[in-house]
Amino acid sequence: MDKPRWSRIALSGQSQGGGMSQFIGKYEKVARIISFSGGWDYSNSETKEIADWYYRKNVTPLNRCYATYSINEYAAITIAQINIALKIPDENSFALDKPIRDKKLLNRGRNPYHGDGLKNPVYKDVWIKMLGSGLK
Repeated sequence: MDKPRWSRIALSGQSQGGGMSQFIGKYEKVARIISFSGGWDYSNSETKEIADWYYRKNVTPLNRCYATYSINEYAAITIAQINIALKIPDENSFALDKPIRDKKLLNRGRNPYHGDGLKNPVYKDVWIKMLGSGLK
C-alpha cells in the first residue's frame, strides 16, 4: 500500500481531532493544520502540565499551522499555553471572543463555548484565513 501524500493533505479537527491534527503535523509535513479548540494532552493530569510532545519540533512548517479557541471555554488557558508550546505564529492563533451562537447551551452546564469557533458564522473571516486559497 502506498503511503499517503501528506504534503497534499490538510488536517483539521475539533477538540481531540484538533490535537490529533497537531500531533500528526509533528511527524508528517502536511499542507495545513487547522485546530478548533484542539485537544489538550497532559504529561501530568493532576498538575495540568501539558504533554512533552507539544514542544517537539514540527515537520510541518509553522506558517501552515492554525488554531482557534474561545476565551470562554473551560480549557482556554491550557489551549493558549499549548499554542505557545506548538510555536503557532501569533497571526495564526485566534482567541475567539464573540457572543455564543446558541445561547441555549449556556444553561446546559457543560462547556458551551467549546465548539462555537467551528460553527458560529461570526468567525467566517477566521475560517477563510485558516483555509487559505488552496493555492501554493
